[in-house]
Amino acid sequence: MQITKKNIAIFAKDESLNSYEFWKILNNIRKDRGASPVEHSKFLARVKDEIDDLGESQTFRHPQNKLEMECYNLNKRQMLLIGMRESKAIRKQVLNWLDLLITKVSELEKQKAERAEASLSFKEQSAALKLSREFEGKETLSHHYSNEADLLNRVILGSTAKAYRMAHQLDKADSLRDTLTPVELEAYTALRKANETYLLDGLTHSERKEKLIGRYKRFYCQRLIEEYARLNG
Repeated sequence: MQITKKNIAIFAKDESLNSYEFWKILNNIRKDRGASPVEHSKFLARVKDEIDDLGESQTFRHPQNKLEMECYNLNKRQMLLIGMRESKAIRKQVLNWLDLLITKVSELEKQKAERAEASLSFKEQSAALKLSREFEGKETLSHHYSNEADLLNRVILGSTAKAYRMAHQLDKADSLRDTLTPVELEAYTALRKANETYLLDGLTHSERKEKLIGRYKRFYCQRLIEEYARLNG
């Protein structure tokens, strides 16, 4: 059962996952083991019956049918209790999934320094963009900054930030940097610094794009392929 970047981002906030997300994960595990899915209403009844220390319920609109849904935040212990009501094979899968989730969240915590450095580099790039455009007598508007950010997003992630969020089911409030792997963060920091130099040297957008793609392919492409294989293995 694969860990999604959305799972990691949610669990990293307060070491909990809402019951609706866990219900989807549990049904995927059941599917992998050849078992039929559990209806959401029956799953929620199990949650209420099994967990004595549930917090207050929350409601949200289903993304497809827009119906109002009820859910609860579940910590690791509570998810384990729910998983224990499944068969032996499914219980093991739930435990393995939770252990892997916690491991990946721990790895995410170790990346805080890299994220801080990447954020600082982004500010420096923005300053370089503004200075470069001022030298040419041009005003710098908000879309110029986002276009510059998406230049790096396209090189490293293969898409704009908006498309990446949609593909990985990330909300606008979720930090994109929190979902990046160590090598992705390293690539962002290095390529942003390189792009800052290219901006101050007066290179055009197409010239900078070509140089950034070249640096990415030379120093990070193969490392990222190997990292993705390790993280999803």
